[in-house]
Amino acid sequence: MSAAYLYWQFTKLKAGAIKFAGVKFNQITLDKLNFDLFLTFTNNSKIKIEIISQDVKAYFNNQLVTTVRNDNIQVIDKMATNPLMVNIVINLRNIASIIQSNYHNI
Repeated sequence: MSAAYLYWQFTKLKAGAIKFAGVKFNQITLDKLNFDLFLTFTNNSKIKIEIISQDVKAYFNNQLVTTVRNDNIQVIDKMATNPLMVNIVINLRNIASIIQSNYHNI
């Protein structure tokens, strides 16, 4: 494959759209919010992608709020719209404490 062809495919991949598809609440308590976030990704390229794992850290005013981790393999097929799911667990007391301590900065 030529570099130009790969660049063209990468450009098409970047042009793909990520859209919100839904949310499923697994657990809601005073301490914890656990939910699955469902998205769709439209892959306009001829490149098939496998996401082996995801590890995303979320910050609020430079303080870690939660880490989102997904170890399920997700396949993004070429020239298709693909579902993506990530589980998110948030410690609500931790967020309340962070917001309270940063209230003057908001």
